[in-house]
Amino acid sequence: AATAELSAKKEELNEAKAYLEEVTAACEAATAERDAATAERDAEKARADAAVEKLKQNQIQTARQMKADGLPAEVIVKYTGLTLDEITGL
Repeated sequence: AATAELSAKKEELNEAKAYLEEVTAACEAATAERDAATAERDAEKARADAAVEKLKQNQIQTARQMKADGLPAEVIVKYTGLTLDEITGL
């Protein structure tokens, strides 16, 4: 009787261990999915930031050219989207 009870407890432990391994694997998979989504979001943000920076640099380059051609600052503001302070600082 004691041996049968011990065998039953051992089987319960094995089942619990298998369940724990299954849950652990599911958690690891969910974590990997979350990490991949985070990496993709971060990469997308980096691409967007780079595009914004490139646009800003183009605006500044255009403003410098317009300023060098003698256009009034107000016109440069209108067509570049830069502020008067930004243009004055060029």
